[in-house]
Amino acid sequence: MTSNASRWVWIAVFASAWVIVFVFPWQSLPAMQCPIKAAFGIPCPTCGGIHAVKAMRQGDFGGALVCNPLVGSGLILAAIWAVLLTVVPHFPTPDSVKGLLRNGLVAGVLVMVGLRIAGAV
Repeated sequence: MTSNASRWVWIAVFASAWVIVFVFPWQSLPAMQCPIKAAFGIPCPTCGGIHAVKAMRQGDFGGALVCNPLVGSGLILAAIWAVLLTVVPHFPTPDSVKGLLRNGLVAGVLVMVGLRIAGAV
């Protein structure tokens, strides 16, 4: 895939995440207990994700980060990256920084899980 085509695919992916946040009827989802938390007593990396999306939808970015730092920061970074891909001609796409993204995601998950286990979040 060419660099320009890849750029537009990633813009569409990031923009779609935000469309889902605002279009999907999150309030109609039933309250569910996380099977990992129920089995092991520790929250998984996605625990609180729906609450984070609901907070984002209401414009409460701080509340989204408190509910689930991984989901909240992921949505914020997706919005920033989509804008930068659209505005800055040679801004790198996720394809060109795969190792950095993977390492950042793993580090983010580990930090978030550690904070959740410690009770800080």
